[in-house]
Amino acid sequence: MLVVALCIALWTCPSARGEPGQPDPAEGPATGPNGNEQYMLELVNRERILAGVQPLSWNTQLARAARAHCAWMIAHQTFSHDENGASLIDQLNRGGLVWRAGPYEFQQNIAWGNVLKSIPDEILRHHVGYLASPDHRVALLNAAHQEVGIGLVEGQFRGMAALLTTENFGSNNATPFLTGAAYADSNGNGRYDPGEGRPQVEVRIRDRDGRTRSVSTADGGGYSVNLAPGTYRVSLSTEQPSAAPRVVRIDRANVKLDFVEPAGGSGEKRDDRTSRNDH
Repeated sequence: MLVVALCIALWTCPSARGEPGQPDPAEGPATGPNGNEQYMLELVNRERILAGVQPLSWNTQLARAARAHCAWMIAHQTFSHDENGASLIDQLNRGGLVWRAGPYEFQQNIAWGNVLKSIPDEILRHHVGYLASPDHRVALLNAAHQEVGIGLVEGQFRGMAALLTTENFGSNNATPFLTGAAYADSNGNGRYDPGEGRPQVEVRIRDRDGRTRSVSTADGGGYSVNLAPGTYRVSLSTEQPSAAPRVVRIDRANVKLDFVEPAGGSGEKRDDRTSRNDH
């Protein structure tokens, strides 16, 4: 059994100096995606790239709210977008989302299902379920969305060993992101799978003026960095052939750049699935 639901929030923030929400201390710090979360993000972005819309960047505040919402549903044995009257906007505020000026559009997909096989299998089942539902598919492929936070929580729900997922989609940034993953394609299927991510690898980004910034990959091997439009040279701090520098052009939309080690770890394989969309 799999159940899905959709929530939409649309509104305009008139000022860039709006007060950001304060995260609930009980939720802990915002973190990057773990292997299972990165896997679901990869499934989402693969579908978006096929549809010709920009890939999504991970947002830790949206993710904190998504994880907390899954935990709330399990704790209260309730499948709902609202948390006893707390709307999606309230949840994002509690997640610590930093509000910026401009029109906002946030959407939330939620699903739950009894665990039939492994958690990665269940994640794929949830993803397929979202795509099979017209409203959820529209949210997942909404070209206006720029960022996403995903929550995955296992637990007893309505008498079953279940997995609950929440996807918080949104647009809350004026400049695009460079995003992607560093992983070893150990099973040779040409795709990211849980357990293949390479955590704590430094991604180095150098602009045309020689200025360099860096970001470390998260537990699941993913990374995201907000960049002004321009041309950048991107590389990893490791010695593997796949870490060789790439030149990336950032325009108005997010760009996805993966660094993939081939099965067996020998030879040079560059992942050419650099994805962009300027709409």
